Amino acid sequence: MSPSRNGQFLLAGLVTFLVLAVASFLVFDRLLVLPARDPPQSVRQVLFEQTTGPRIIIDAGSNAYVGLDPEILERRFGRQTVLLADHAGYPLDIKLARLEKYLHADDVLILPLEWNYYVGHFSDSTFTDNVFTALKHYYRALPFWERVKFFFTGMKFSSIFKHVRSLALGEVKRPGPQAIVSEWYAQLKHSPFGAALNDGPVPRYVGFFDCRSMLLFGEKNGAPDLERLADRLAAIARAKQVKIALTWPVVIGKDCYDTYERDFRPAENALRAAMARVGIPILGSPRDYYFADERYMLDTYYHPIAEGARIRTRRLADQTAKAGLLAPEAVPAAELAEQRLEAIDAAIAAVAYRGLKPARNGTHVIDQSMVENTILFGRGWSQPEANSFVWSDGTESVLAIRLPERRCRLTLNHFLHGDQQDSLVKLAPSQDWQSASEPIIVPAEARGVALLQLRHRNVKSPLELGQGGDPRRLKFNLQSITVDCGADETAGAR
Repeated sequence: MSPSRNGQFLLAGLVTFLVLAVASFLVFDRLLVLPARDPPQSVRQVLFEQTTGPRIIIDAGSNAYVGLDPEILERRFGRQTVLLADHAGYPLDIKLARLEKYLHADDVLILPLEWNYYVGHFSDSTFTDNVFTALKHYYRALPFWERVKFFFTGMKFSSIFKHVRSLALGEVKRPGPQAIVSEWYAQLKHSPFGAALNDGPVPRYVGFFDCRSMLLFGEKNGAPDLERLADRLAAIARAKQVKIALTWPVVIGKDCYDTYERDFRPAENALRAAMARVGIPILGSPRDYYFADERYMLDTYYHPIAEGARIRTRRLADQTAKAGLLAPEAVPAAELAEQRLEAIDAAIAAVAYRGLKPARNGTHVIDQSMVENTILFGRGWSQPEANSFVWSDGTESVLAIRLPERRCRLTLNHFLHGDQQDSLVKLAPSQDWQSASEPIIVPAEARGVALLQLRHRNVKSPLELGQGGDPRRLKFNLQSITVDCGADETAGAR
């Protein structure tokens, strides 16, 4: 083969390779990973995106997820506190990208150290297996070229193969908006502050490694690039106008710190020097969060029981105040809890706008088609996923209805259980309440989403009324809605 033919062959091969590489990335980015318009499946991510500052944000791995009680911080400092911590094996750069995207001015970001994981740029298979769905909010927070970099350097082919295989076999189904919203409330009910506090007893897994491997950089991965990390944190602090502080992990075990001075003090000194250069404080010392008494251990050296988590959190609060990062504010806990609910309500409105279809003029019975396409039931409803005959449960409930993007007249056709004093309704963010039997005027400025909050009066369960054993506090049964948006039926359709 002549040299010119060889060159043409190599060029054709290179072009083919580049085309396949670009095509494979686009398939991954546009088709396999759920799109950005799909709502996150974690209510903690919803709160991170939707709550307003100033807040306390905590991100790390399970050492903080299991080992911190954010309620203590929230009540002491009177600030909305969002615990994002999940798994320390997720890539640190991707964690930082998510933080940078959603932090607000005047937030305080606290990062407990888990350095045995936070090194290099490897991707844990737990992350790559779930980046398509449950963890897609991490991936979607990355800028375009960082997504390209992750695909070619961090993504595992085995994870892609497993996901494609599951799609082909019908084992993976894209969750609908109502299923996701219902799951938000289930998560919030299970853990209002996002922590996984646990008193056990559970099996312990401590025989596979020494607790000293959990300290600072550990022994399996070496030290991270501290100067690069310090510069990255400082850049986030400047760009987002936030305060950032590091702190130490909670560690439980009899001999964890026996050789600390010899083996790990140099690493601590290097860390302190790197962070001091850019003005990032490190709260406390390693021994402030150390329990030699193994009664405080849950299942590993890194996971305390709930009592240990609360002790650790109170110490962290003291260190945070001592460093001047936060001062107590007199904000009632009930007000902060209401802010969380309002943040989720706002997320529901966004989901309705992006994921639902506008209702046409006429009367629409609440059935499976309506729930899948036009209406979202938020808090205060009993079994909305049942798709029909949905009752309010409690004294307040929220729903969102997708309408054409123009002025509409909306009527909630309903039946009341028990006392016949009608429920009240308001169109958020207005504070004007009206009878739920009266038509609701939805202005064009609502952009085609009627976010409705209902207040139910004289609510009693069938059990309380002597009508059976059902303890649910049922009141308002939404049977159908009547929509009148005038002529031009297609004007609000997308």
